[in-house]
Amino acid sequence: MQEAVWRKIGLRAQAQIGVLGIAAPTAIWHSPRALTPVVPLFNNYPRGLHDKVLHFVVEGDAAPDEAVAIAHRATRYGTFAVPVARVDGEPVEPRHEDLVTRIFLAPASLRGRAKVHWRFEIEAMPDYVDVLTFRGAGAESGDL
Repeated sequence: MQEAVWRKIGLRAQAQIGVLGIAAPTAIWHSPRALTPVVPLFNNYPRGLHDKVLHFVVEGDAAPDEAVAIAHRATRYGTFAVPVARVDGEPVEPRHEDLVTRIFLAPASLRGRAKVHWRFEIEAMPDYVDVLTFRGAGAESGDL
């Protein structure tokens, strides 16, 4: 993610390449199908994706200092929305939202727990949605 997004969500990247910050996933909850790589210079034609936009649920448990990222890799071909997001049963808004990505963090009031339970209702093409968790640099020591 770009530096501005890291600042917005209040975490530090684990590694930096120019203005892009990188963090390794701690868990992958949903990532069923890869898109075939193409070289845009030679092949910028739309892909032949024929999946339908569906309403589906992804749930998982994570440490309260982990962020949850939801990304739709096929936004060019269908809509993407996360109409419901809950952590331990309470509604939560994304800390960052753009055309392709939503990033969620547990509220500070849940930071003392060992685990929190996330539930997301997603409207998108399920085969091309990734849901994963990650920590910022220093999160293991509580230094977010």
